[in-house]
Amino acid sequence: EGAPLVPAMGALRRSTAMEALILASHTCSAASNLLYVHAESYFDEDFLDKWRFFSDVDPTHGAVEYVGRKAAFAAGLVNRTQERVYVGVDMKSVVGSNGKGRRSVRLESNEEYNSGLFIVTLDHMPTGCGTWPALWLFGGDVKHPWPSWGEFDIIEGAHKSTQAMSTLHTASGCDQSPVVPGRDFTTRWHRGTQKAPARDCDVHADGQFENQGCSQAGPENSMGSSFNAFNGGTFAAEWDPLAGHIRSWFWPAGSEPFDVIMKHPAPSSWGKPYSYFRLDPVTCPASHFRNMRIVLDLTLCGDYGEATFKDSCPEVADDLSCKDFVLKHPEQMREAYWSIRNLDVYHAAGLNLGSSNLLNTLTVLKRFQLGALEALRGTRAVWFLPHMSWNLQVFVVSIVLLALGHVLFKVRHWARWPIPGRGCNRRELSIYSQLELDI
Repeated sequence: EGAPLVPAMGALRRSTAMEALILASHTCSAASNLLYVHAESYFDEDFLDKWRFFSDVDPTHGAVEYVGRKAAFAAGLVNRTQERVYVGVDMKSVVGSNGKGRRSVRLESNEEYNSGLFIVTLDHMPTGCGTWPALWLFGGDVKHPWPSWGEFDIIEGAHKSTQAMSTLHTASGCDQSPVVPGRDFTTRWHRGTQKAPARDCDVHADGQFENQGCSQAGPENSMGSSFNAFNGGTFAAEWDPLAGHIRSWFWPAGSEPFDVIMKHPAPSSWGKPYSYFRLDPVTCPASHFRNMRIVLDLTLCGDYGEATFKDSCPEVADDLSCKDFVLKHPEQMREAYWSIRNLDVYHAAGLNLGSSNLLNTLTVLKRFQLGALEALRGTRAVWFLPHMSWNLQVFVVSIVLLALGHVLFKVRHWARWPIPGRGCNRRELSIYSQLELDI
């Protein structure tokens, strides 16, 4: 990203018909969708430079004391190994009733976003009575208090829940009534106070709980003890104001799509999302969501946790309040931690190739790379590619395909062979043919 593209483009221009065919085969089935390029990794070796440690009073009134960076590392609430980042609560101290709360961590990204694809892989999520973990985005400043610039909860749940929630929180004017379970997403709407689907994202909507927003259930085993027992999984959340949607997918560990593993995501190939919200000028304008930061936190009890404590944890709720339980029983906090493998952000690469003869260079390169990775799938060489720079990846796959092309396409009249176009029309194929030069 941001590297000079001239050498890579030169390699592309030396490509053969093999490369054009791979491009055509890979992309025509998703001609109306943008592809994504990697923009940021939030839990790599310099992750501390990308987050700020929130240390104010918990806005959701949780029984926690959010601590700063120095205190978090000193207390062992945050640490990093080569493979993952750990973020958890204090599991040792008994906190007095006059204390601020059990020490915990809330991270907020320095970067703000107005679109993007967010992919997180987790080994472990906080679970247990009193816990309320979330990975979410929100916007706001002094002049635009929450929820003026919206909130998108990618992962959220409380206590012993085994299904993550995906939720939007907005001011008035964001109605998701046109979104239909089964047709648009695979799960279901959560219910409001009148047992009707909670499809109004307004935090003060009639017939819904205060601050409930529009909320959809995640798949089974997408959080909680079952999620952890199966070694976690991967979530992908796409926020695309131009396409007019916010949608999410989940894969248990070991079942992630190949393009996700290789860090070249193509959402159009993932099937129906488990969560889908429509951004529409009439029913829910995209302007409800802007300048949003990523937040990873773990609060205890709080507004939502207190409200659901009795139903979720009846075995302890008869004797203790949620707050007393989490403050007096550190031994019950053993599962109250995140273990994060990675959190990557991707930006749209450019215009799709099938719409115009004016090819977007970055998109051409991205589609070429995806096709090459698919062609090399199953070989040992493919596993080295994610660790190379963008230009080096393009160079390597270019050399491989040039060699193959020299052997396979030195035959005269090659263009008479049938082309596996996957539904491409002649105009689209003519665009790809511009990429081909005889050796």
